[in-house]
Amino acid sequence: MSAESQPRARRQIVILIASGALTIVGITMFLAVSPRLTLFNSAIRLAYPFFAGTTVALCALGLAALAFLRLPLVARLALTCAALLLILAGVERLTYRIEADPDGMRITTVTGRVAFPWRDLTAAETTGEELRLSRADGSRTTISLAELSPQQRVAVTRTIERRVSEASGLGR
Repeated sequence: MSAESQPRARRQIVILIASGALTIVGITMFLAVSPRLTLFNSAIRLAYPFFAGTTVALCALGLAALAFLRLPLVARLALTCAALLLILAGVERLTYRIEADPDGMRITTVTGRVAFPWRDLTAAETTGEELRLSRADGSRTTISLAELSPQQRVAVTRTIERRVSEASGLGR
């Protein structure tokens, strides 16, 4: 090995170790964080904390750094695609929000926002780790509660079921 290639090899090893560490930490944090349930006097909010989306930036940064190493083109493209997918997952985490207040319910995701007043809902039923909402027009919305703790799941389902019951006149 020539004297000139030794610093380059060391630099690549440092980049490999650092980017691998960033990727592992980022993926661990991404998988470990669940949505945060915030209870207000008359409302609930279910959203991921800010760092849940930003940790994915660590993963993407780590994968992008790996893509700059001297790797075959196919490997660099695969790493770049993985970094882009992780960025999309981070954006999804940052935009995800469910809010239920006295006026109605709003579900915000990366694809858009759905809002409807309680009077438009006819039923709310819990099946396993999902909450299914039926609307008067026959459409259904399913909310996944899989990442919530059992206590949070109960709080969300009871609040929404109570609001639907009150709005339809069954709670009186």
